[in-house]
Amino acid sequence: MRRFRKATSDDEKTISALYEAVKVKGREDGTSDWDDDYPNEAILREDLENGRLFVMSERDETIAAISIFEDDEPDVQSLDWADVKACFLVRLCVSPEYQGRGFGEIMMRETSAYAISRGFEATHHLAAVSNVAANRLYRRMGYRDLGMIHLYDTDFIAYEMLV
Repeated sequence: MRRFRKATSDDEKTISALYEAVKVKGREDGTSDWDDDYPNEAILREDLENGRLFVMSERDETIAAISIFEDDEPDVQSLDWADVKACFLVRLCVSPEYQGRGFGEIMMRETSAYAISRGFEATHHLAAVSNVAANRLYRRMGYRDLGMIHLYDTDFIAYEMLV
């Protein structure tokens, strides 16, 4: 049975292992800009403590994670976002064993449903230009491409979905 829920401190080790597995695969196939420093334990703990980290499990195995910020990051506020209440989605990842099987799309749909339930009218997020799979997913799902932005020594494409 599949389940989308807010992560708890009990999930910390599992999510940390998920992040590490995604980093390794991303370095191997060039699909991720994540490195040894990002995301790290401090970021993971901060997301948990602030109640903004969510997971999806399949048969009690954590297979995906995402963090939901209730405000846009200051570095991206100048983009041409729609003038509606929006949340900012960061650190979407799917376990390498489950990649390519539609779980990224399921996770994004679950996240959008959660956003709607909290009164948000749009979701915003960035995808590294080098992350071909993520960019393909967001375009296929109908996210609005707002163009490129350079942050953290990386080129990103900014996306928005009115929910």
